[in-house]
Amino acid sequence: MNKLTAEKCRERIASLKRNRRVFGLAMDSELYLQALEIALPVLEQNGGWISCSEQTPDAGQTVLVTNIHIHASEVAIYTQGSASGKYYFGASSGKFIATHWRHMPELPDIETQPSTNTQVDNDGWIEWKGGECPIPAAIPVEVKFRKGSTNRKECAGDWGWLIDDDEPRPYDIIAYRVIQEQPTNQNGEQ
Repeated sequence: MNKLTAEKCRERIASLKRNRRVFGLAMDSELYLQALEIALPVLEQNGGWISCSEQTPDAGQTVLVTNIHIHASEVAIYTQGSASGKYYFGASSGKFIATHWRHMPELPDIETQPSTNTQVDNDGWIEWKGGECPIPAAIPVEVKFRKGSTNRKECAGDWGWLIDDDEPRPYDIIAYRVIQEQPTNQNGEQ
């Protein structure tokens, strides 16, 4: 039997809420949604966060990191610890000193995405026709805009994924692909 994780619980809640908004829910599905909403806080206790002082990820491993003292979080790659008790991670903002880390959530199975989102080419681009963010918010993605440009500096949750078909805009996302992080060495170099 598969174990229910906080991430799976959040995904199922979002799916049920989308279905309720569009189609409505049968009574058993409504009760299931209520049960998931009750279970989520229990599953999120500690949220899977691991104190860097107790354990560090493998060198070069991409993880989610946070610094509870400055209330900041990033997707980062573990680079090194130090004798002074600081734990350094390479992040898009530069060097990030973290107090806690957690494993990256599982990526969605692209084959199970709705048929309206199809792979555009062999480079991993997936056509996007609008809707809610298709992948976990912390996953770094490269996006293609309607005007033809691309951007790969942001995490999925930082983008506006909805498209207004009545009023197309130059910065509507028309395709995306997940950025596969390159491992770094001890000096933070790729």
